Amino acid sequence: MDYSHFSRHDVLIYDMRSFYASVECVSRGLDPNKAMLAVVGDPNRSGSIILAASPALKKKYGISNVSRFFELPNDPNIVIAKARMGTYVNVSSEITKMMMTLFPKEAIHVYSIDECWIVMDGMSSHYGTPFQAAQLIKDRIYDLFGLPSVVGIGDNKHLYEEITVSKLAKETILHPNYLSKLFKKEVGSSISEYIQKQKVEEAKKLLAHSDYSLSDIYTWLNFHDQSHFTRVFKKYVGVTPRKYRVYQR
Repeated sequence: MDYSHFSRHDVLIYDMRSFYASVECVSRGLDPNKAMLAVVGDPNRSGSIILAASPALKKKYGISNVSRFFELPNDPNIVIAKARMGTYVNVSSEITKMMMTLFPKEAIHVYSIDECWIVMDGMSSHYGTPFQAAQLIKDRIYDLFGLPSVVGIGDNKHLYEEITVSKLAKETILHPNYLSKLFKKEVGSSISEYIQKQKVEEAKKLLAHSDYSLSDIYTWLNFHDQSHFTRVFKKYVGVTPRKYRVYQR
């Protein structure tokens, strides 16, 4: 089926970078982009989960949000913060309230504590291009809260979700196997292949028209990691994401 004649949308998705860790950095007067900080569920338990790691900590030591407290290296420069979920919820709520002073309430779709979609249809005369609106969001969040964020731009907010056959089957009230056969008959490819192609098309636009890092892009589009993203991208485009970006500049 050819979907090219269907209407398209201008959708922004903002994602707070290492949200819990950034909030803790700002509350301590630290730079969220430079400080090494880990948010731990219970610092009194060595096996406690690290709920968030600042970008600098991730980069230097490869610490992820599924690491354990005891896996942190013995580095005096690493700041340990006990998780304060109530604080993170309050900050998230304040950011959403701020967004409502910029955009119509019906255009804002909160996805999670640190992610939100904004459907920009019909707003170009007021906000300019989607890229200008994205920069406005980043600047306003940083100016008011001191928090770094990234803003993705696309035409389908669902491409930034984790889309699975089981989720689609639940939405359509169809058995997963029947839905898969029906989709393959109608579209000519499997559901997973179609989703991958659409996510790659979205990635191509971000690579060509923005300076967002590969890490930001594959994270937004829910690829497992950079290796997975590169493998899928090359499968459909013929070159790696990095080379594609070079060719488009």
